[in-house]
Amino acid sequence: MGLPAEFLGQYVPLIEKVTPEQVRDVSKKYCAPENQSIVVGGDAKAVGEQLKAFGDCTVTDK
Repeated sequence: MGLPAEFLGQYVPLIEKVTPEQVRDVSKKYCAPENQSIVVGGDAKAVGEQLKAFGDCTVTDK
């Protein structure tokens, strides 16, 4: 990958400093639920009822 030998030794301590709050803040900014899609593969009849909890569903047969 072309990374220097010391990369991992520097990277891991930096990642360990990231707090759960920081992860939550970034995820709220870039991973807003209203902008996400849930994709489910399988038999629509078998999982249809369970998926209703997530809102309206579009079934595509491909």
